[in-house]
Formats: sequence, C-alpha cells, structure tokens
Amino acid sequence: MTAPASAWGELAREEGPAAWLSALLDASPDALLVYGPRGELLHRNALAESLLAQTTDEQGRPGLQALLSSTDIFDAGRFDANGPSVAMRRTLSKAGRPLTLELRIRRLERPAGPLAESGLLVVAARDVSAHTVLERQLQQNRRVETMGRLAGGIAHDFNNLLTSMMGNVELLRMRGHDLPELDEVQTAVDRATELTGQLLAFSRSQELEPQVMDLDQAIAESSRLVARLIGADVEVRVERTHGLWPVCADPGQVQQVLMNLVLNARDAMPEGGTLTLRTRNIVLDGDPAGGIPPGLAPGEYVLVTVEDTGEGMDAETMARLGEPFFTTKPPGKGTGLGLATVFGIVRQSGGDLAVDSVMGAGTRVRLWLPRTTRTGTTDENEAAPARPVRGSGTVLLLEDDELVRRFAARTLAEAGYEVIDHASPAAALEGWAQLSHRVRALVTDIVMPVMSGPAVAARLRESAPDLPVVYISGYVEGSVDDRGRLPEIEVLAKPFSAQALLERLAGALSITG
Repeated sequence: MTAPASAWGELAREEGPAAWLSALLDASPDALLVYGPRGELLHRNALAESLLAQTTDEQGRPGLQALLSSTDIFDAGRFDANGPSVAMRRTLSKAGRPLTLELRIRRLERPAGPLAESGLLVVAARDVSAHTVLERQLQQNRRVETMGRLAGGIAHDFNNLLTSMMGNVELLRMRGHDLPELDEVQTAVDRATELTGQLLAFSRSQELEPQVMDLDQAIAESSRLVARLIGADVEVRVERTHGLWPVCADPGQVQQVLMNLVLNARDAMPEGGTLTLRTRNIVLDGDPAGGIPPGLAPGEYVLVTVEDTGEGMDAETMARLGEPFFTTKPPGKGTGLGLATVFGIVRQSGGDLAVDSVMGAGTRVRLWLPRTTRTGTTDENEAAPARPVRGSGTVLLLEDDELVRRFAARTLAEAGYEVIDHASPAAALEGWAQLSHRVRALVTDIVMPVMSGPAVAARLRESAPDLPVVYISGYVEGSVDDRGRLPEIEVLAKPFSAQALLERLAGALSITG
C-alpha cells in the first residue's frame, strides 16, 4: 500500500531535488550557510539572507558575512567531521543593536580528496541575544542577592551597636544628665541609623508599613519638592494615568524611591535637560520580552517610569547597578546606596525594576508594583493610647549580643521589673521549670545561634500558653510566624529606644492582664 503523496513529495517531483532541498533549508529555525573550500558562499537559506541584510560591523560592512569570512572560522584544523564546532560571536544590527550569534560549524568531506580541494563548511547561525540578556540579568540578580545577604548581616551587627548607644544616651537623660556631648552622640546615632536603614532596604529586611496608596497622588505630592531638588535648568514633566490602579506599599519608602531616582537624574544632567515621571497600568503575561525583569510574575501592575535626558551609563556601570557602595560620584557626593536602596524597597514590596541607558542619550528606570485589591487602610498606631512605662513582676530577657542585653536589662530594671537575663537559648530553657510560675513576659531576640527566639517562645509556651512575648530584632522578613495572629506578640525593630521597649512590653502585658 502506497501512502498519499505529501506536499514535500509534490515539490520534489514537480520542481526537482534542488527546490525541495531549498524549501527544506528555509524551514530551519537557524540561518544556514554553505561555504565552499575557498570560503565562497554556495548557498544560504531565507533566514540567513535576512541576517546578512540586517547586520553590519563597525566599518559598515555586512556583519555576519564579515564574521564568517574571518580566518578563524575557516581554519580547517579547528573542525571535526564527526561533529559541529560551536563559536559565539557578537555583531551589530544596522539599527545599532548588539547581536549575539551562536555559530555551529560543521565540515563535510567527500570520500576522496583533501579538505582544501573538496571540503564544505555548513554554518548554522542562531540569534541568542535575548537569551544572553536574560542570562546576564539572572547572574546580576544572583550577585545582588548575595550582596544583599551580606549587607543584611552587616546592618544587623550595626543595629546591635546602635541600640546600645541610643539606649544608654536615653537612660542618661532620664537620670537628669543634660550634656551637649549627648546631643552630639545622638546626632551621630541618628545618621548611622539612617545609613543602616538603607542597608536593610537593599537587603529587603527592613520594617515596612504598607498602605493602600495612589502612586499618581504620591508623585503629585512630591512634585513641588522635586522641582526644588532638580533645579531651574531641568524641565520636569509628569504624565499621569486616569484611573490608575492602587498599590499596597509603604508611603515613606515610595517617597524615598522617588527622591533617590530624582537625585540620580539631576546628577546625570549637569547642563540641564528633561526629567519625565510617568505612570500607567500594565498587565504582564509572563513574556520577558521588552526588558521586563525575568523574576516578575504574570499579573496586573502599576508601572512607574523615571526618565532623564542626561549623560547615560556605559556597559560597565550598568553591570554593577544595584550593588551597595558602588557609585560613580566624586568622594563625599554619594554613599553608593541610592539605587541599591531602590532595588531593595521595590522588591520587598513585591515588585521589580529595570534600568535602560544609552551613553549621551539618558537613562530610563521602570518600576513595577503589583496592583492591590484592598480598598483602604487603618493606622492602628495613631489610635493607640499612651502606654505606661512603669511596670512590675519578672521578665525573662534573652539576647545574645552583650551590649544590647545589658542596655535592655538596665532599662527594664529601672522601670520596676525584676530581670532574669540569658545570652543563649539553652540557658533560658534550662532554668525554665523553676521560673515558669513567676515570669510575666519573655523579651527575646529573634535571630540567635542554634535556636531562634520564636522556637524558644514555643517551648516556653508549652507550660505557659499565655506567656506574652516581645521580639526584638534587626531582621523582619519571614522571621516571626505568630505575628499578626497572636495578640500577645509584640515586635520591636532594632535600633530601639528605652521608651519603645517599655511601651512594647506594657502593650504585651496589657493583653493578658
């Protein structure tokens, strides 16, 4: 039984084997070129024809053809007839866009005769530019993630030091000491706290207070300050979208993001220019085309664009964006945390960002923040009544940093509490059986070696299920599973003051009486 003739069979029969082979090569997803033994081009398929027409080198010659005519490509000793050799080459499109081509080159031999007389080279060229860009973005994300963990650890150590300094200054003032030197120390602590906050923002470990907000309104409220910051020689354009979707973010952090981007744009336009702030709604379908960050999930987003007509950035600078302490500004003009902070805040808020820049033409920063379905927000802190700072009873204090532990113990003791303090979870658990009947509350660090604060609290609550707990830590994200679920839980972010510690403890105790 003979199968029905296919369209390919009809083509071979009607127009001959050459037409059939040409059509078959045109169906390939690769640009295919066949070269003779002296480098002469014998055949190319339709995609190769297109690439030859679209590419150019620095001198304006056909870029792909120049690549394939180079001596290293046609070095006979480099290729094995048993398998293809792979080479990666870069060229330019006629529009100036960099192209990365993967070249698979295979030698074909006839049964007799040396390669110089009878060999052919078949070249399969594939444009892998999009894949290369995606791979570079993923590598950059991994590098920034690693540096973020390092920055978070450094910030945690700084917060322990700042907690001790801030708290002891406050204790001295509470005892009636009013020295100008204390003001100087407090000023230094405040500046160091701000810097540490930027490190935590970069590492996505800071305390956020998200609210439902309108980004158009936030930009409008910032426009007057932006005009003052940017200078008279820069034109500010604001392009707002009617019916912009709401987002859930920390308003203070959003303002910091906008100000950091505006200041970067100002510094990039020393001779003046145009700064554009633009918002719009956008739905992402998961396609990473168009420079969309690869880690951004499909869904509905609000897109904020900050674009300048400044100096732009070169490839080396672009490759290091988001790294903490990297800056192109002169000494004393920047910490290198501005854009790193922006990366951290946006990603901690569930979004992402992308930066495009062309030397001499300017820079565009795009921020995607997810749309929220929440309709409003309440601020519980504003309605909270003033809490007493005096207390009584026994408090179990668990903190592995000695400076923080001494300050917290001194604060609690001066407020009227009896304090039992330990540096390790093992020590706290060892004596718990004799103390459980008299301890009114637990104050514990979250992140400690061997056993975490929440794990210790869970063990203690096996015999004292209503034990109030105050967690203190410089780390926030994913660290307290009970937060928001158990009312007798309070969380205090480092660095904290003596007043804040006493208020949190009083709040936890007031729930259980």
